[in-house]
Formats: sequence, structure tokens, C-alpha cells
Amino acid sequence: MFTPPLRLLFTGIFVLMQIGFAFAQIDLSENYSLKKGFLYFVNRSIDFGTIKEEDGIRTGTFVAYNIAKDPLVISDVVVGCGCTNVEYSKDTLFGGDSIVITVTYNPAGQKGKFEKALFVYNNGMPYQVFLTIKGETIPREKTVLDKYSTNLGNLRVTSMYHDFGFLYEDQVDTFRIGMYNAGEQTIKIKGITGRPAYIILNSDNLTIEPGKESSIEIVYDARQVNDLGDMIHYLNLVTDDYYVPEVPLNINAHILERFPKQTKRRIRRNPVVQFEEKEKSYGRILKGDTVKMTYTLVNKGKNPLIIRKIQPSCGCTASSSDKMEIPSGDSAIITVNFATAGRSGEDTKVITIITNDPAHPISKLYLNGFIVENPNAL
Repeated sequence: MFTPPLRLLFTGIFVLMQIGFAFAQIDLSENYSLKKGFLYFVNRSIDFGTIKEEDGIRTGTFVAYNIAKDPLVISDVVVGCGCTNVEYSKDTLFGGDSIVITVTYNPAGQKGKFEKALFVYNNGMPYQVFLTIKGETIPREKTVLDKYSTNLGNLRVTSMYHDFGFLYEDQVDTFRIGMYNAGEQTIKIKGITGRPAYIILNSDNLTIEPGKESSIEIVYDARQVNDLGDMIHYLNLVTDDYYVPEVPLNINAHILERFPKQTKRRIRRNPVVQFEEKEKSYGRILKGDTVKMTYTLVNKGKNPLIIRKIQPSCGCTASSSDKMEIPSGDSAIITVNFATAGRSGEDTKVITIITNDPAHPISKLYLNGFIVENPNAL
């Protein structure tokens, strides 16, 4: 009788243990015969370690086998981040076939430790496999040009747009815009055109030397606005830069009414806004036609409901109400006219209703439909 050498015996036992360990990770409870396709991954996680942002894209691979008899089809591989991309060598695996899934990670704009998910969907077992890549991204040092990303002639600014968001009618807020002279000549800031009295300009330095930084402070004084709702301002920062003498600035804010402190007595007597319908559709309509739609507003509170303002989202939409003060239990009809000229396809218009209901001072009405150019498409 042949007796194998001791070394060969231990090697065989070790191989059997590895095979047993691999299959021990596979759940055979549903299909112990492994007739149905079974996608087995050699590795389910890739550690890229430490990556410098300037090093660029990193690539790794996942290897998997169909360890069953029946064919297996991969329907999709989904990533959970735009910084990650995947490709795979095939989508159909017969029994014993392997697949390589290549994953790339782009560290641009990323920083710190990361762990990104990939989901492999297939018609075998398990139908969804969860994979991960991980590591740590070291961001590159930002340059002065990164800080002042908006390039307008020789003057670079941190932003041409700022939204103050919601401001109460008795509130003052500020925002600072950074500036950098990227040219070879001194730039002088002369002022802002299109500025209403309640937008104030403060500057650290109106003269910016080449290669130097400065800033302007935009002060928004809502106490002087004397209006409610969306305030949109298209301004121009005027300079003596030869290439771009006027830098456009878009400043927005939404002004809210400051209501008295809401005691239990006030809450019981407050006006209450209620619309029968907030969204309406005009279906399909021919380009150039005008849509007319009405909305019913009911005051469910005790005190009169006052409509402070009706504000459409577009100049193509006109809105009005048959009454601006609505007694308790009464209603008002809000009429919306939408001119479709110059528009086509799916379209949605928003009408903002501002009232003295402290609980719901802002209501949104929606008007949507589909505009066609060909009468036969109606």
C-alpha cells in the first residue's frame, strides 16, 4: 500500500482547507446543487491607500467566477459616486468562466478618507453583490487662481452670484466677494450700477495692485425694501479694466414678513390659507395659444386673510385675484394667464402667493402641460 510523504499530505490538507474556506463563504441553503449560476468574487474590496489629488486616476480590478453549471448574466454594475467608473470584460459567464471588473477612481475635487460602493446585479446567486473601494485622498494645495475661480478679464472674483436666502423685512445681512488682480496694471473699482438704495457697497480697497487681493462687502438692508417675496437684482461692478470693465453680479433675496409673537390667542384667531387645488394641468396645447386657469383660495381662519403679493415665476405669466382681502370663511378666485409663445415641450410655471397667514405665509401654485408646434400633435 502506497503511503504519501508527510509533506505532500500536509500540502493536500492545506489545499482542501482553502477550498473549504472559500465555499464556506457561499450560502448554499437555497441551491445546494449549484446548478443555478453563482457569482463568486475572489476579492470584494480594494484599498487604494493614500492618493494625492494631483496623481490622477487610480485603477483596480475585481475578479469573479461562475462556479455553477448554468450560465450567469450580469445585467448591470452600478456605482454610488460620480468619481467612480467601471468596465467589465463580458456580461455572460458560462460554468467556470471568469470576469474582470475594472474600477477607476478620480480623486479630483475629493479629500479625506473615502469608501465607495459598487453593486453588481446578475441573474444568479446572489442577485446583488456589494463591492467597495476605499482609501484616503490628499487634496492638492489650492492656488490663488483656484480661490478666485471666476475669470473676467484681469479681475478675478470668488463669485458673481449670491443668494441671501430668506430675510425678514427688518433684517440686515452682508456678503463678501473676494477680488484678485491677475493682470499687470492697477485696477480701480468705480462702483456698482443698477444698485437699489437698500444694497450698499463697502470695499476694503478700491485700488488693486497687480498680483494683489481685495474684497467688497455687499450689504442688503431689507428694512428699506418695502416689498415681500423674491428680489432679483442684476448689477454690474464697474472697473477700469481694459478687457472687461463691467463684472456682472447677480444678487437675490426673499423677503419675509415679520409676524408678532404667536400666542395661543393669536394662533386661534389667525387667518388660515387653504387652496382647493394647488396644481393644475392644461394638457396639450398649441404653441402661441394662451392658457387661462383659476385657483380657489379659502380663508379657514378667524381674522381676514390678506394677499400681500402674487408673484409669477415668469414674465410670460400674468396673475390676479378677484379680491385681496378675504373674510373668515370666504374665498377668492386667483386667475392665471400663461402665454405660450416662444415655448415648446413640457413646461411648468410656478405662482407664489404671499399672505398674512403666519403659519403659511408662502404658498406655491403650479401650472403644467405640454406645448406642441404641430396642430396634428394635439
